[in-house]
Parts: sequence; C-alpha cells; structure tokens
Amino acid sequence: MTNRLAGALLGAAALILVPGCKEADGNEAVVSADDAEVAPVSVGGTEMDPNRSFGQNLAEAGNLTRFVAAVDAAGLSETLEGVGPYTVFAPTDDAFGALPEGTFEALTEAGGPELVNLVSYHIVPGVVTSEDLAAALDRSEGDVSLATMTGAQLTVARDGDGIVMRDSAGGTARLSQSDVIQSNGVLHVVDMVLNPGDGQPGEGSEAMASEAGPAG
Repeated sequence: MTNRLAGALLGAAALILVPGCKEADGNEAVVSADDAEVAPVSVGGTEMDPNRSFGQNLAEAGNLTRFVAAVDAAGLSETLEGVGPYTVFAPTDDAFGALPEGTFEALTEAGGPELVNLVSYHIVPGVVTSEDLAAALDRSEGDVSLATMTGAQLTVARDGDGIVMRDSAGGTARLSQSDVIQSNGVLHVVDMVLNPGDGQPGEGSEAMASEAGPAG
C-alpha cells in the first residue's frame, strides 16, 4: 500500500458512533489520518502485511485460526477479501475456547444464519481505530454505540485506562491488540466472542451455546 492509499483508506470511514448509546439516522465519518507509511504489525507471531487484505492476513495469524474457520463456515471469506473498508474485531482462539464445550463446533458445523449473524456482528462497515473510539467517548457524556454489519449495536465504553466492547448479551470484550492496518480496513483483536443474541447480561456464552444446540 502506498502512503497515499494508506491515508485514503483511513479517511474512508462511514459508520455510526452514537454518543450515549442512542441510535442515529445517519453515518458520521470519524477517522482522519496523516498520509504516512504503515508498518507491519505482528499478530499471533506473524507480521500482517498492510498491503494485503483481511482474508490474506488472517489466515496467517496463529492465534485467530478459529475466527478464520468461523468466517469460512459462514461463507464470509469473500466479504473480507473485498474492497471494504471494514473494521474487524477478531476473537482469539482462547476466546473461542472459553465458550461452553462444543459451542464452536456446533456453530461451525451447522453454519446457516446463526453463524453468519455471529461473524457479521464482529465486522463494522468503515474504518475506526482505537484513537477514534477514544475520541468518540471523550465527546460523549457516556458510552457510544457502534453499528455492525448485522445492524445490531456494540457498546463502546471505558474501563479504567482501556476501552471495552459490550455485546447485546451484556458480555464485555477488551481490545488485546489494536489498529492492525489491512489493505481493506483495520483489525482489532479481542479477548471474548461477541454475542449478538438476546441473552441476559452476563450470560453471553451460555445464551450462544443454547442457540447453537449440542455438538455433533
């Protein structure tokens, strides 16, 4: 990616960041970036080439293999190879491993709308960096909402000096790695699988397991 393309990509955001978790009718461009060289960043022991797409880079990340498998099983690989741009919150293998036993296998084997909805809930149209999330929180009087590809919202909040994402079931994910530039967007690695379902607060994993059904 050339310097100019990198700057253009980071300036191309079109997503909803809504102060106080209120929905909005329109999109707000929230990203601006200097026309600067983007250095590769290591994820899971492998450098992510900013000239390559999510589809190319994620397949090489040693700690995101289950997320890649979920993307493939959901039929969304071509989406992440597309022009985008996208912001992807990718759960680690450990995050998938923390789900109740058999949940990941049940979801990926069944495929279908539930898995598509789950994976899409981790993808936001446009580009948003951790700096943009922090700036949006500074502008708001509380939390802000981030619109995903499903249309459902993620809640962005502060936790001490860090930023967390709260899902629809009340689960909380932390950004364990941020701002990994791709040719078609930006990657953030998170430490929990985000649940788009209607589970009660604090019951995200259990609700997801119930929706998935028993493995095998």
